[in-house]
Amino acid sequence: MENFKNRVVLFVKYIGGDGVAYEIGMEHAAKKGEVHEPDIQRLEVVQRALFLEGGRYIPFAQHGGTGAAHLAKGLVGKNNINTRYLVNEANFFADHYEANKEGVRAGLKNACGAGIYHNMALSVAQSCIEKMKETGTYGMTPELLKAL
Repeated sequence: MENFKNRVVLFVKYIGGDGVAYEIGMEHAAKKGEVHEPDIQRLEVVQRALFLEGGRYIPFAQHGGTGAAHLAKGLVGKNNINTRYLVNEANFFADHYEANKEGVRAGLKNACGAGIYHNMALSVAQSCIEKMKETGTYGMTPELLKAL
């Protein structure tokens, strides 16, 4: 842990980084239902060392956040969850097609129309709300606007 921490601190110091990402046990493109525990100890040790060395907060970008068992609030500055949204959209579309296959093949507007994409976007918006609730930022717009 000591060697890893020192390598990250030296790397950030050398490049003058304003953000950092390093291995904490996540995997890119987690399949639906796949869960990984973040290495909270590693996050705490490295983030603390970065702050002590640089005198400022260096945000951690968690890659593979789609499969994170939970979010380490206060330690993760950016949670990459793109796969979550791609899977959500694809599954919505697959469900729609399975339920409307004959109508799609026949060219029926209600089976093929723009409503599909509108409803697909709504399903992603609902997924976004779930993630905002997990991070504690849902409904925080007035407070966040004050900070801007």
